[in-house]
Amino acid sequence: MKQIRMVNVVAIHRFIGYTFISVILLHPFFIIIPKFFDNGVTPIDAFVRLITTFSSTGVILGLIAYTTMLVLMITAFFRFKLHLKYKTWRKLHGYLTLLFVSVATWHVVNIGRHSNTSFTVYYVLMVVIGVFYLMRTYLTKTVKK
Repeated sequence: MKQIRMVNVVAIHRFIGYTFISVILLHPFFIIIPKFFDNGVTPIDAFVRLITTFSSTGVILGLIAYTTMLVLMITAFFRFKLHLKYKTWRKLHGYLTLLFVSVATWHVVNIGRHSNTSFTVYYVLMVVIGVFYLMRTYLTKTVKK
């Protein structure tokens, strides 16, 4: 554990964050690109339909998660230009992540194409554990030696 320094943890955190956000940003386009090979709907019509369909809870959750992810990415990328104290920015980052992960998980469970009951329990359990540790970090005082 002595070899693990915070600067290394932050570098790994950034790498994982930017990598996953890059992949997830493309998620809607993975749904639309196959429409190029369909005869029924054009990709632009599919995209417009996707972002204007408010009758499906899963799509609404996806749009909320996607918007939250964009805000999370922008605030992380421009962290120093926001002129926030570190603790304020860190809590903002944590709460935005909490919102994103919760809504994105709800989106996955609601759409249900990629999960069954076992995966749903796993997803929800992972979110609950993550929320627990984040809240424990933010709501408990640490005692310095």
